[in-house]
Amino acid sequence: MIDFIDGKIVSYDEPFGDAMGSHEKKACGGQITSIITEQGTEYTIAFSGWLTYDKDESRIGVEGIRVVNVTERAKYPPEANGDKSPGCRVKIGYFE
Repeated sequence: MIDFIDGKIVSYDEPFGDAMGSHEKKACGGQITSIITEQGTEYTIAFSGWLTYDKDESRIGVEGIRVVNVTERAKYPPEANGDKSPGCRVKIGYFE
């Protein structure tokens, strides 16, 4: 994933996240947008996971990370679903 980002990060928006669910099964997620590298490429990084999961505690923690190259994705028309195009994203773990 680190090789996917084309250089040193020079700026980014404030990270944000949220959680939802019950005490027994609470999901969480977050995102950082407008990540700009020294090459001028823009990315977003998002994660998803579980804060609680009573039926299977091994699932607690980060479940997936997705990095999207927004600059590359912009080369595709919206109907082409650019983030699934080669070179536009990388995923680690489970992330819908």
